[in-house]
Amino acid sequence: MKTPKITIITVVYNAEKTIEQTIKSVIAQSYPDIEYIIIDGKSDDGTIDIINKYRSKISLFISEEDNGIYDAMNKGINHSSGEILFFLNADDYLVDNEVIGEIIEKYRNCNCDLLYGYVNIEYLINNKPSFQKYAYEFTLENLRKGCQPPHQGLFIKKQVFTESGLFDLNFKSASDFEFYCRIIDKNYSHVYIDKLISIFKYGGTSSNFFSDYESIKIINKYFGKYYGMLYYFKRIIIRGLLYKFKLINVYRYMRNNLK
Repeated sequence: MKTPKITIITVVYNAEKTIEQTIKSVIAQSYPDIEYIIIDGKSDDGTIDIINKYRSKISLFISEEDNGIYDAMNKGINHSSGEILFFLNADDYLVDNEVIGEIIEKYRNCNCDLLYGYVNIEYLINNKPSFQKYAYEFTLENLRKGCQPPHQGLFIKKQVFTESGLFDLNFKSASDFEFYCRIIDKNYSHVYIDKLISIFKYGGTSSNFFSDYESIKIINKYFGKYYGMLYYFKRIIIRGLLYKFKLINVYRYMRNNLK
């Protein structure tokens, strides 16, 4: 079987502290047929200088203003020539130098449309990294709950985007979730493997309340308001109350101990 080309797409804006680790994790891969595309939103810190250090290892670099992260991801898709696409954010990195080759070998064996593993979320606790496994299977039940496989662990054939469309720019924080909901009933084959793909550094647009509100709209659209209300109760009300409870306890501590 022919060795498939994989396109790895990194979108970035002002990530001078993390982009070098991302780039190094890609260009160090042992798999030979990788197209690496970086789409920059016209960064004004040191990001572009760092990218230019590795310019000879990058297949395509575009730096221009865009309409958010999903607009940049769509640009990467449109410029890609690989059969398989993978998105690695500018503050994430591949777990080792062999992971892409191992994934492609599994892809060749299963011949599926989507292949995905899990990622580790990296938190900093007292300036020391701590890791938590993040893994959800691509199922209707999980999507109804607002749970999706992390795109930093998901490999998807470009044909899926060609047939089903790109990321919807009406959603600024949850368009990848909308895309998964859009294709779940289209009989694309998908296979989960219990393998660590990348390290995902906690923070950014995927970790805010705005993303939750967009997810509610998406769940309402594809699965009905009943599931939207369940998600609202779980993510907005309960999490909001827990957050408020934490703030109340911080206030009480300060009041009692900092007199």
